[in-house]
Amino acid sequence: MDNYKLLEACQFRPNHLEFPDSWVGHIPFANWLIKTIKPAMIVELGTHSGNSYLTFCQAVKEASLPTRCYAVDTWKGDEHAGFYGEEVFQALSIYHNEHYASFSRLMRMTFDEAVHYFSDGSIELLHIDGMHTYEAVKHDFMTWLPKLAPHAVVLFHDTNVREREFGVWRIWQELCQNYPLNIEFLHSHGLGIIQITAGSGRFKLDWLQEDHEYRENLVRYFSSFGLRVKDQYQVQVEIHNLQVLLNETKQQSIAYQAELSDSKQQSTAYQAELSDSKQQSAAYQFQLEEKDNQINKLLRDNKDRDQQYYELQNELREKDKEIKRLDEKLSIAENEIIWYELSNSWKITRPLRKFKNFFSRKSDDKAS
Repeated sequence: MDNYKLLEACQFRPNHLEFPDSWVGHIPFANWLIKTIKPAMIVELGTHSGNSYLTFCQAVKEASLPTRCYAVDTWKGDEHAGFYGEEVFQALSIYHNEHYASFSRLMRMTFDEAVHYFSDGSIELLHIDGMHTYEAVKHDFMTWLPKLAPHAVVLFHDTNVREREFGVWRIWQELCQNYPLNIEFLHSHGLGIIQITAGSGRFKLDWLQEDHEYRENLVRYFSSFGLRVKDQYQVQVEIHNLQVLLNETKQQSIAYQAELSDSKQQSTAYQAELSDSKQQSAAYQFQLEEKDNQINKLLRDNKDRDQQYYELQNELREKDKEIKRLDEKLSIAENEIIWYELSNSWKITRPLRKFKNFFSRKSDDKAS
């Protein structure tokens, strides 16, 4: 066992991680395994956001290995992983194509569809992490078994999950009976590793033997560093969330500052409008006072006219009384005249009045 590679594996840091974090604890081991066995072909069944697969690709690239990598998934999810939208595949595809497209392919199809694209005995590392029922995992393993090289290594994730009808632990127990070269890590939901048959050279993996002296130390070693990586990832997630919150707070602060600036401008405008309104109010008040003065003058004038009218009415009533008195006097005079005309004296003196009138006309003729 190469101790230098073990130390190097613990210094490995993934360049790209996404939710969920259930596989993150196995990243140091995965990096070490790839650089140790240097597989010619890696196939992963069930990739989701890509934490495990991108770890394989990063290790291949860093070690400059001639490995071909293939990820098979529908990228729609299932009842165990959860169903998700197109954004998961889009994000993975963009990052993958930018960094690993020269030796890796994302195969968007079912596992049963993809198996026909591989030759028998060609795959040296297979990672099964699809649907997790007992029947589904057993079907995947048996379907892809002919495609495995005799010395191939197979990884099973979620061997330490026993709820929600997960059945990986059951198939794992059966496989351990048939494939004695195996080891299991219980952290991060469990990861089981088997080798189909013992290999030679870089595929001579003595640490998979049940009685190997370093077996338990290897489990504790990668469990410890795996949990540390997971803790670091959680810290990174918290930092990222805090940064997102900080950015949102900054954006809100900028928005609030803009709103405050707008409010100040509006306040200034309102103050100007208020000043104008006060000036208009003062002008209206002045005009109102002028109108009140005019109305009061009109009222006074009207009162004076009413007084004059009243006085004229009184004068008219006095005139009417006087006219009535004069009419009464005239009536009396007329009555007296009539009475005189009818009286005897008036009749006796009528010749004298005629004689007087005759001489009066003669005098007038001589004068003329």
